Amino acid sequence: MGSTVLATIERRAVLRAVAEAARSGPELFLLEHGFRPGTRDVLEVGDLQLPPKAVLAIAHRYQHGGRPLRPHELSGGLEHAARRLVHLGFRVRRDGQLLTHDDVEIPKRLSLRALAADLRLYACRPTSARAIEACKRYGFGTLISPIDARSDGRIIDMSNYAVPVEGLPHVIDNGAWACHKAGIDWQPAPMMRLVERIGPGAGWLVLPDIVSAGEASLRRSIGWLVEHRSWLRDVGVPAVALAVQDGMTPERVRPLLEQHEIGVLFIGGSAGPNTPNWKWRTIDQWAELGLDLGIRVHVGRVNGLRRALLCRELGVTSIDGSCVTRYSINAPKMARGHDGIEDPAARDVEAARHACRRRRFELALGSLP
Repeated sequence: MGSTVLATIERRAVLRAVAEAARSGPELFLLEHGFRPGTRDVLEVGDLQLPPKAVLAIAHRYQHGGRPLRPHELSGGLEHAARRLVHLGFRVRRDGQLLTHDDVEIPKRLSLRALAADLRLYACRPTSARAIEACKRYGFGTLISPIDARSDGRIIDMSNYAVPVEGLPHVIDNGAWACHKAGIDWQPAPMMRLVERIGPGAGWLVLPDIVSAGEASLRRSIGWLVEHRSWLRDVGVPAVALAVQDGMTPERVRPLLEQHEIGVLFIGGSAGPNTPNWKWRTIDQWAELGLDLGIRVHVGRVNGLRRALLCRELGVTSIDGSCVTRYSINAPKMARGHDGIEDPAARDVEAARHACRRRRFELALGSLP
């Protein structure tokens, strides 16, 4: 049975099926309804661990009446039983790893497409022992910011303390995003102190920008670069990244990248609910610009495997995100989209261009980005 019928099962029906399993005991519950213990996927409710397929089969009876579904009448896996339970807010593990919405939302057509680029993940400011260990185990790089915006509203100047993870590549953020989140004006001093400390070993530095500010952000980035070009050379920063923001266009940005010999295009901008979602609605244009110029393309704040695979398909060479920093359990999942290589020359340019054109077509049809 496909996802259409499973989509009619509501949370309360699932809870009634779980309650039945709690009363009978998991073994008797499965035996009575003709199911076997799961091999990969497990639904966790309190102390109970049950096969998602069996729970939904019995939940179907509570939802619609009649008899429970039989094992051959529905499918398990990421696209069926496990997917429905995750959508309903339940905890489901596959091979011991907790599934997220991104895990069950990767379309089959995307997972089967050839990936057009090698991709490196930069974890944002890993500080806990678990996060650092995860970065080392999977070879993630680190994105180091001079400013840390805490959840309680505090702003911490990390420019004198932040250090790279030994043995792993690192890049330097300018701190503008943290200041934006905190609602304070960005100042260049913390970024410049950080660059003087760890700049020579960095892959690149994100030029000062203004979040979602279009032309104003562009003026700040290029103006600062022109003024500090010799300083960057003296401290040993090998490359800079230009962040593109809401309102910018490839036609406006291309000549600046060429004129100022900027080696990294950083795709920023608004993203997510209650925003214009500019980043994901224009990513194909910027990815194709990077292909045209033969430069690296980086996407900021990518915190799910589905987005990571999309970036890789479009020829993006690196991404950053905080999902590994906040929850190291996400590391194995994100490692599926990361191979530790960040080389524009390794891209399959034709495949990436085809992916960019296909994405534009999908967006024109009204598909979600």
